[in-house]
Amino acid sequence: MENVLGCEYNIDNGYLEVFYKDGSILVLKCEDIEAELRTTIHSRTEMDLLLEKNPMEYMEMALEGEFQEFCDLIDSEEPEVLESIIQAYMKQGFSRVTAEMYAREVYRS
Repeated sequence: MENVLGCEYNIDNGYLEVFYKDGSILVLKCEDIEAELRTTIHSRTEMDLLLEKNPMEYMEMALEGEFQEFCDLIDSEEPEVLESIIQAYMKQGFSRVTAEMYAREVYRS
């Protein structure tokens, strides 16, 4: 990665363009990289944020094959997040079943 000048996400075509010191460009199609991963909406959102805010880290994980580990780590936190949303609805007086229904809708958004 020492010979990488930088990289930029092209939102128009969904490619991550990696620029090297020697003038060459590597184009990564993000859709293809992400297509083979087991993800949830939560991990997919985190990947999108990473692509937008830190494309170099996205590029490194893509080239080193570390994305599934990243997604698995993000998704391991999912039950805790969902449960905290459920608890918040229950504090408002909703039954557990109704709170779960609302929480899943909020979480999918």
